[in-house]
Amino acid sequence: IFGVSASLDIPGFLVTIVLATIAMFSLGLLIAALARTQRMAGGLAMVFLYPFLFFSGVYIPVSYMPSYLQTVCNLTPVGAAVQALNSSMQGAFPSLVSLLVMIAYSAFFIFIAARYFRWQ
Repeated sequence: IFGVSASLDIPGFLVTIVLATIAMFSLGLLIAALARTQRMAGGLAMVFLYPFLFFSGVYIPVSYMPSYLQTVCNLTPVGAAVQALNSSMQGAFPSLVSLLVMIAYSAFFIFIAARYFRWQ
């Protein structure tokens, strides 16, 4: 479009989308397991949402942050997803670190959610 060529790494993009979706769904499972009411679930979701938005570069671009904060950004599930999506949209397969961060958070969130979930 408009004479711009897009170089998209389709396998990397698909892997990133799947892992990011699993990570966010597992966070939702964790919130559902910990919250006793719908109001509490909404509050917990906001507790996670705004820091994740900050660490993904929504408010301040990650490149403008100090190096130690950039490292923290890349070690959050949303920050890792953003970094992996950027890599795959630039034509490179996402870094293994980004993919492993999303896998680790998914496993952790699912483990804690399974441990605390109770049918009522």
